[in-house]
Amino acid sequence: DTLAAARLAVEQEAVRKSLEQLNKEAQASGEQKNMLGDLDKIAEEMKKMEYEPILPAEVTLVKWSICLGVGLLVMFYFLSRWLFPGGH
Repeated sequence: DTLAAARLAVEQEAVRKSLEQLNKEAQASGEQKNMLGDLDKIAEEMKKMEYEPILPAEVTLVKWSICLGVGLLVMFYFLSRWLFPGGH
């Protein structure tokens, strides 16, 4: 869990640096007015929220969602084999 959080933090930092570089390039070329949103503001917000812990309720929801998805996939597979035996 901490490994995934560390990896996410590294990825967010890379995206933030990319946004800063993109903003600098836009300022240099004079196209910043054409950009959607303020890239500086987005980078600052990302810097503030580098790590946000996942709540236990969110972990439970993700686990149930994955189980439900896999269960439905298996159910529909066997249902399709039963309803359409020549299609497999």
